[in-house]
Amino acid sequence: MRLPIEQIDEEGRELSLEVGAGQFPVLEDLRERGEARFESPIRFEIRAVRVENVFLVGGSVSARVRLCCSRCLADFSMELSEKFSLTYCPRSQMPEQERPGEETELLAEEIDLIPFDGEEIDLLEGLQEQLVLALPLKPLCGRDCKGICPKCGADLNRTSCGCENDRIDPRMAVLRKLKS
Repeated sequence: MRLPIEQIDEEGRELSLEVGAGQFPVLEDLRERGEARFESPIRFEIRAVRVENVFLVGGSVSARVRLCCSRCLADFSMELSEKFSLTYCPRSQMPEQERPGEETELLAEEIDLIPFDGEEIDLLEGLQEQLVLALPLKPLCGRDCKGICPKCGADLNRTSCGCENDRIDPRMAVLRKLKS
């Protein structure tokens, strides 16, 4: 997934990409660990614009992914859809690195610059990062997921268990006596 910089000008260039999850090493690792399986090709709608020596790459990513609910441990599918914005800069044009013992002030345009070498921008790392950021930290099969019973392990979304929910943190047991 390389983008030749001579094809990008001030007016911009638009791209539509459909890529399999296997092309991204981190996503392949997530699949092998059973954390996320992409059920459809990953679709990118990209617009790249050149502003002097900086290349602004933005757009959206969408895909269907299968995850495990963090409360009830059930597998479920969800549609990912996120917008992103990346800024690439030739390594030769990057601001000088801070020297030890010297203080430097970063300008707003120097933050989050992704360096590249040569005449092409490799989009793989940046797009892979955006996909991982689009995944939920705590995937839930639904907002009202009740999870599993901590005593018997029953899925509380499907059945009601007979376990008592009277468990009190031993540190708070003294407060129960105050009520009676």
